[in-house]
Amino acid sequence: MEGTAKICYPTSTPYASSKGGQKTKDSILSLIASDPFVTTNEMSKRLEINRSAISKHIKKLKEDHIIERIGPDKGGKWLIKK
Repeated sequence: MEGTAKICYPTSTPYASSKGGQKTKDSILSLIASDPFVTTNEMSKRLEINRSAISKHIKKLKEDHIIERIGPDKGGKWLIKK
């Protein structure tokens, strides 16, 4: 097929390879454990997934009482409860 370009997309990211899976949550917890002041934007960049996906996982981790946010969005920190 002349004149068409083939676009190749990576099949996985270094940290969060399964879409919406436990690996992503584990990666988020690992980032929080290493830096309690990490932001969702930083998580998004480091895990190479969009910020809305990070927010979805954070919400689920909060609902499951695994993490808690202490303080404001700017300047606050994460606490791993379990």
